[in-house]
Order: sequence, then C-alpha cells, then structure tokens
Amino acid sequence: MTTLANPPIDTFQDILHALAQNPGLAAELRRHLHDADFLNLPQIVASLAETVEQLAVTVKEIAARQEKIEADIVDIKALLAQVIARQDKAEADITELKDGQRQLEAGQRQLEAGQRQLEAGQRRLETRQGRLEGRMGTITGTEYERRIARRARGILNRFLGFHNPQILQSIHHADSGSLAAAVSNAADTGAITPQAAYDLDSADIIAVGDNRDGIAVYAVIEVSETIANHDLTRARQRAATLTTAVQADTRPVVIGKEISADHRERAAQQDIAVIILNDDDEPL
Repeated sequence: MTTLANPPIDTFQDILHALAQNPGLAAELRRHLHDADFLNLPQIVASLAETVEQLAVTVKEIAARQEKIEADIVDIKALLAQVIARQDKAEADITELKDGQRQLEAGQRQLEAGQRQLEAGQRRLETRQGRLEGRMGTITGTEYERRIARRARGILNRFLGFHNPQILQSIHHADSGSLAAAVSNAADTGAITPQAAYDLDSADIIAVGDNRDGIAVYAVIEVSETIANHDLTRARQRAATLTTAVQADTRPVVIGKEISADHRERAAQQDIAVIILNDDDEPL
C-alpha cells in the first residue's frame, strides 16, 4: 500500500480540501470549535456591548458634568466680578463719607463760631433792651420817685457824703456811655450774666462820687415810698453787679418814706444804706 504525503496547506481552500479528504479531521475540528469558550462567546460579546454602552453613558454624564462645572466657573467669575465692583463701590463710598464727615465737622465748627457770635450779639441786644426798659420803667415811676431823682445829687452829698456826685442813670438822666460800655463789656466777657446786666438797667438811680479819700464810689439806689423786702434785695444784687462791672466799690441804697423795723434790721445786716425822706425832704 502506497502512503501519500500530506499536501501543503497554504490557503483556506487547502483547509477545505484537507477536510474533504479526511472526514475524521473535520469531526475533530468541529469538536475544537464547539468548546465552552466558543459557546460562551455570544454572551461575552453581549456583556462587552453592554459595558461599552454603559461607558458611553458614563462619558456623556462626565461631559455634562464638565459642561455644568464650566458654567459654574463662568457664574463664579461673574459673581467675583460683582464682588470686586461692590468692594470698589464701598471703598469709594467710604472715601466720600470721610470727605462728607470732614465737611460736616468744618461746618459744625463754623456753626459753633456763628452761634457764639449770635449769643454775644444777643447779650448786647438784651443789655441795650434792658437799658431801654429800665429807662421806660423809670419814666413811669411815682411822683415821689421823680422828686427823689431830681434831688439825687443833694441827697447823696447830704446823707452818704459823696463829693461831686454825678447821676449816671435816672428818670432824668440817660445812662452814660461809659457806664453802658462797662456793663456791656462785663456781659460779653462773662463777668456778669446777661440777665444781671438787664436787671441793672432797671435800677431807679445809679450815681458815682468821691469819698473822703478822693476815691470813686458808686451807688445803686432803689426808691419806694414804703420800702419792702424786694427793694432791699434789688439794691444789694444790683450793687454787686455794678461792683463787678466797674471794678469799684458800690453802695446799695434804699430811699423811701417808711420802713419796718424788721426790714431796717435786715438792711443793717447787709450793709444797705437806708434814707427815709418825707414829703418835705426831711429825714425821719
């Protein structure tokens, strides 16, 4: 029996020809091709396809998230720009506020200076008004007060020992310029209050004369037919005001027709001179 050599297998046609010539080889090939791995190949392919599909979904989700992140970054940049703009605006407002505060402080200082000037002017006005009202009040005095005012120089010389007395203020004498200036200056400097200056202008008589030593002495005189407690108070307070204004000794004096024993005693305790004159100008 002659054995034929196996022909060479170079192409797929050679494989088919070999299988046709060797049926046993075809059966063996089918057995190898239908092993477990081959049989599971469709399931493996399906699983791979599902995995690929899931990966595609995941990729899409990642792409969407990336787009969301990029959009958020854009929003954050916009918010940051707004914050920076607001910060710049706040710094500008603070600068403007500081400028406004400086202007306000300067205006307040000017207002305070103007208020001080206004108060000084008001004090001068009140002083002048007080002098005018004082003169008007004197004009409306009783006939007794008018008679005392006319004889004031003689009364001061006779009862108080004033030499060369001069009447500075009374119903018959407008206040002298020097007296008004001294009182106004004292009020302006705060030495006396505007109310005290105003009250001094209501004094019935203000006079000045020399004492025995040749030193100028002032007198503030209150005139009332019946000397009352308020006459003593006015004379004492107004004399104290004039003392401060002119920086000179001032005598408080009351002149009237009658005074009670209690009021006379009080006048003596407070060093207030009391002159009692009847209708004949004779001391009682």
